[in-house]
Amino acid sequence: MTFLVASFGTITLASYGIGVRILSFIIIPTLGLSMATSTLVGQNIGAGKTERAEKIVKLSLLVGFVALTINNFTQKSSRQKLYRTYSEKICLYSNRSAEQSDCLKP
Repeated sequence: MTFLVASFGTITLASYGIGVRILSFIIIPTLGLSMATSTLVGQNIGAGKTERAEKIVKLSLLVGFVALTINNFTQKSSRQKLYRTYSEKICLYSNRSAEQSDCLKP
């Protein structure tokens, strides 16, 4: 995917990289919770404890929902700060100052 985005220029590639970095804050913990849940459910089903496996699934859904909701509100409340921070870096990366460039305009 990066190869395709790179054909649009350096600013687009830098923006894509920033988006992937921000997205990884969501995906990596979610994948960890998913792998832990599948391991616990598999162990309990293998031991014949299906009721316990169901409780684990419900608890995992609740923890995942709460964690992703908190993450969502945190990112939404700080999106302007994230935007300004990364936009300035993109402007610097593109060899233009923030005053001379229109890349800081939302």
